[in-house]
Amino acid sequence: MQISKFSDYALRILIHLATHEEGLMSTREIAAMQKLPFNHLAKISQWLTHEAYVDSVRGRNGGMRLALLRDAGWPLSAVKTPPAGSGWTINVSNVYGGERG
Repeated sequence: MQISKFSDYALRILIHLATHEEGLMSTREIAAMQKLPFNHLAKISQWLTHEAYVDSVRGRNGGMRLALLRDAGWPLSAVKTPPAGSGWTINVSNVYGGERG
């Protein structure tokens, strides 16, 4: 299965927020922990907030937290189909260790 880098990073953010139990996390903190480019994650975080996957709080002590689940297909609806020929795809089986079926 191939997904876009956008979707991969979005899922990483969601998983990170789901496993983080202590309040809010900033995009910068997630970028540092995941060793991902902050600018990409900032754009994706904004999209996740706009689509109501995460709640965000502005300000000095602000950050993001996972929003409440809307339906059973919620995590998969965050996966976007990459444009054909964009080169923005990854093979999930290579990243996450072997074939998935």
